[in-house]
Amino acid sequence: MNSPFLTLGKSDVVKGAITAVLAAVITVLYGVVSQSGFDVFSTDWGVILNQVIQASFTAFLAYMSKNLLSDSEGDFLGLSDSEQ
Repeated sequence: MNSPFLTLGKSDVVKGAITAVLAAVITVLYGVVSQSGFDVFSTDWGVILNQVIQASFTAFLAYMSKNLLSDSEGDFLGLSDSEQ
């Protein structure tokens, strides 16, 4: 069950954290796969860590904002498909 409009529940926070972790994993995998000549020992892990933290934070905020602005039926801003 979704939280009412303009409220967040514990499940929203848990799902937001899971979304943040998945975004971090995908960010790391993308960074590793897209880098030509990837070398574990010469990679700047600080840059990758910074990207992971930014992606996680952004994903968490986006998910929480979406849930905060959706009603218990999952309609964004409380508008059903027929009202949009």
